[in-house]
Parts: sequence; C-alpha cells; structure tokens
Amino acid sequence: MWIRGEDPRSFVMKGRRYILSNIYMGNFIGTRYNIIDYDTGDNYQYTVHEPNFFYGKNWTPCVVSDSMIFIHAFDPFTILKDGKILFTKELGLEKRKCDNFCKWRGNSNGIEYNEFIYGFGHISEDIKEYNAFMWIIDRKNLTLSIAKIDYQKDEYPYTHFCSIWKEGSETYVGVWDESGDCFDMDIKTRTSIFKIYFEKLKESLTWKTFTVPEIQLI
Repeated sequence: MWIRGEDPRSFVMKGRRYILSNIYMGNFIGTRYNIIDYDTGDNYQYTVHEPNFFYGKNWTPCVVSDSMIFIHAFDPFTILKDGKILFTKELGLEKRKCDNFCKWRGNSNGIEYNEFIYGFGHISEDIKEYNAFMWIIDRKNLTLSIAKIDYQKDEYPYTHFCSIWKEGSETYVGVWDESGDCFDMDIKTRTSIFKIYFEKLKESLTWKTFTVPEIQLI
C-alpha cells in the first residue's frame, strides 16, 4: 500500500495498525494530516477545530488508554485531542536561530509502558544538524522529561528514532541513520531495528524535567 505524504508515524490503536502522514500544502499553516488504516487503506483528514490553527510539522501520535492524542509541539508543549487543543504550556526550550521555532521536535510515536508514556524526537538547528532525544510523560507526577541521546556508531549518527512497537512482552524501535544531510544526493542511509529497554536507557541520560499540571487532562 502506498502512503501519500511525508514523515509517516505508525501506531497501533485497539489492535489495528495506523499511519499518520502530513502533506505540505504550500505553507506550514495549512499542512494536511491524514490518518490511514494500514490494513484497509481507509483514511481521513484530521482537522483541528481552532481558528487560524498552525498545523506545522512533526506531530507525535500517542495512544493512551485506547484514546488518541497528539503532541503538536514540545514548546509550547501542546496536546491535541478530538480535534481540539487540550492544553498548551510554555516551557522555555531553545529556539532555532533560522525561524525561532523550538529546536525540540517530534519523531517517533509515543507508547504507554509501565505507567509512563515514552517516545523519541529530534533536535534540529537546521537541516544539517540533527540529534535524537528521548521524552517521558509521567501522568502520576504530572511531568514531562526530555534528554538528548548523543550516540554515534561508525559513520552513522543515530538521529531518527522513527517507530516504537510491542511484540508480546518485548518493545522495539526502528532507527533511521544518515551519513550526511538529507539534501545530499550521495547520502548513505541505514535502517535498523533494536530491542528497547526504556528503564535502562533512562538511567544513562541527563534529564530536563518540567512540571505540567495539565497532564492530568490526558
């Protein structure tokens, strides 16, 4: 099956496989987001019922207790649910010099695991500078935590942690690596699948933690 659009994010909801993709419509304000049922090809456009809503890029789909939410942005930390802004909160994260957007952006889907919601994003100053980060939503303590992942293996830096999924009791992540920037015609790339141990990885990173009382709404 062909999926039209850029930066597809896969996720599972109520036992069915879905893909979120975005289609650039001439500007980021009007970017269109489609949700596709992987097995049937059925799809629909996800519309946010807010005036002058800035759709942007790099949404993060999360299935929480069988309900769909999206992290629209990490700063202001904005959650969408049922076509509306559930909440938005300024965190004071670093902005890009080129356009004043937040450097911390979405990449993978989010997944529930042991009472937390985990996921991965990418930090970008420009198209040639990417780093991965891990994020954790703690619904009990109402916090969002983020930490840079600074891994390098041979010529490929780990930059894009793209999809997280469960198989039985194990959890896996798909990682897309590149040896140069994505506009380089001679770019070398590699896709790998790793078994992921969230607790072990969490212990090895340095975290920034933000209290977000609005997380209780998720």
